This record gives sequence, structure tokens and C-alpha cells, in this order.
Amino acid sequence: MKTLLSVPDLRSYVAESRAMGKRIAFVPTMGALHDGHLELVRQGLARADICIPY
Repeated sequence: MKTLLSVPDLRSYVAESRAMGKRIAFVPTMGALHDGHLELVRQGLARADICIPY
């Protein structure tokens, strides 16, 4: 797990990952994780190389 603390860090990480051909799943949570978000994270991990809950 990687923790990104700023938008520029997130953008850099996404750009580097895309340059390596990684598929990225983004799960917007608006800061409140619940079971539905956790299922979206599971689905993201099943379909992509990287899942970013935000």
C-alpha cells in the first residue's frame, strides 16, 4: 500500500504508473468508506493493476 499526501504526488504516481503500462482504478469515496466502497475497491483490484480509493 502506498500513501499519497498531496495532489501533485497523486498525479506523479499516476503518470509513472501509466508510463509503465499499468491499469488504474479510481474509487471516489468522499472520505467516508462503507461496504459499498470496499466492494468497489475489490472490483477495481480485480480489473486493474492499481486501485486508488480517494
